[in-house]
Amino acid sequence: MQLGRAKDFYDLYVIASIPDSYDARLLKEALRNTTEARGTSPVMDDAAATLRQIEQSNNLRKTWRSFQESNHYAAGITFEDCCRVLGDFVEELL
Repeated sequence: MQLGRAKDFYDLYVIASIPDSYDARLLKEALRNTTEARGTSPVMDDAAATLRQIEQSNNLRKTWRSFQESNHYAAGITFEDCCRVLGDFVEELL
């Protein structure tokens, strides 16, 4: 994960953490359309396994810590919390 990807994780964490900040139906439709257009629908079919791999990655943990060091607004969010919230968010959208 590059630091830019860590920022994407952070952005999704924030969106998923704010009640009523998104229209789940519309977001689900956009996700489906995007994955179909990119040919990545099979990846979404196995999203839970992908999220587990992300959570278990030491490299991604290091990248998250680097992101936190240069972006203090993320300092209080553990990598585990971010992954948990993202997992719940993805589960809601699938």
